Amino acid sequence: LVYPKAKLTKDFKWRMPFRGLIQGIHVPDYFEVRPEHLLGEFWFPATVNLQRTDGTFQVTVKMPDGPGKFRATDFPIVRAGNIRDARLKLPVKVPSCALVLSVPVANPLHATLNVARDGIAGELITHFFNRLTPSPPNGIEKPPGADPKVSFNISKDRKTITADVGYATLEHFLSGQVRTVSRDCPTKLNKIWCVQIGPYAKHTIELKKDSMKSKIVTLSVDGEALCEAAAED
Repeated sequence: LVYPKAKLTKDFKWRMPFRGLIQGIHVPDYFEVRPEHLLGEFWFPATVNLQRTDGTFQVTVKMPDGPGKFRATDFPIVRAGNIRDARLKLPVKVPSCALVLSVPVANPLHATLNVARDGIAGELITHFFNRLTPSPPNGIEKPPGADPKVSFNISKDRKTITADVGYATLEHFLSGQVRTVSRDCPTKLNKIWCVQIGPYAKHTIELKKDSMKSKIVTLSVDGEALCEAAAED
């Protein structure tokens, strides 16, 4: 038992295991699935739509539907053992992770919260406070949209290359330079900045308090909360 007013006499560690997310969720045909109702090693192209907390997956599988034809079939619950990487043909591996809180007896105020992965001491939890760029058009919980691209055309004699963008856009695309677009202070309780990373990625960053008396500040990126904390944190 840990008593709130007890004196810390040695380093304290608290660990909470959890399942990590697999790579390739929402990517079309990134996986192959072996339907359990079919006898034998029959694998079909599949897209993982959701990883459930119990370790199973919601999957859309391209099932045969006549000669050279396929139909998309939803499987609401698929075990990890029936999913494999479509390119490498290796079984999917769900990362075994854990939150680890460490409080040193020499300096309890310098406690750290880390994320361990597959038994390896991991990174500080703050290293995971990030957002994708460009911003997913459907939000961070939905399937991603198409990535912006710059296209080049090479002449048959291989002497001329033309692009579908101008020089300034291409230079910005290659450098990925971060630029300020605008900043605003609508009220005393919130401030808003708009920045651009490269020519195609704009992000809106907002700091907001619910009231003048509140000490908690909410940091939002592109309209979705990233974290909430006191200003000194």
